[in-house]
Amino acid sequence: MAAAPEPLPEINYDELTGLSAEEKTKNIKRRNKLLRQIEELEQRQVNGEKLGEDQAKKISRKQHILDELKFLNES
Repeated sequence: MAAAPEPLPEINYDELTGLSAEEKTKNIKRRNKLLRQIEELEQRQVNGEKLGEDQAKKISRKQHILDELKFLNES
């Protein structure tokens, strides 16, 4: 029996709001890199490759990362 997926942490808007312009840019780049990695994993999954538990966890964080990116780009 597979374990229940871990709930995603809430977005810490306070942490994301007090960023300098440089920190904000770094955070946006980091999240864009994560999204590229997730998209690559999703493509590998579509092609029939069996992904590991860590890779599946990363894919499950996609919406969370998108929400953080949206917040960062709008603030």
